[in-house]
Amino acid sequence: MRISIPQAQISFKDKELVDAYQKAFVRLANRMDAEFRQIIQTPGIFDGFPQDIVDTGALLRSQKMTIIGIGGVRWDWEVDYAVFVHEGYTLRGGKKQEGRPWTEKAMERLILPNLFTEYFNQEINKIAIRSNVYRDWE
Repeated sequence: MRISIPQAQISFKDKELVDAYQKAFVRLANRMDAEFRQIIQTPGIFDGFPQDIVDTGALLRSQKMTIIGIGGVRWDWEVDYAVFVHEGYTLRGGKKQEGRPWTEKAMERLILPNLFTEYFNQEINKIAIRSNVYRDWE
């Protein structure tokens, strides 16, 4: 007697994997974009600064996110003083003003590898469900 057990097979097309990666990456970039905005607007998020970073709102409004190909993103803050707020500066009299590096604060708050993995897994699961990969496993 011979018993045949069907082999489990999962096959993804290269384009499906690239699309899943890109969708997960864009979701991650959008999450970071929102986190930057949140940090800029949150009073007291930086020690020694009871107010938020927003003054006229120009810094917040100037935030621009650009997706660069697959797996690349760049943020720009298109106001002249953005670098001084982020990095700090020294006044003419020698007094130092500490920076408020909102990009670093966002990366401290978000665990990027875990978040990307979560988003990528969600995208892969969508493909698997569409492809009926799970039909024999339930």
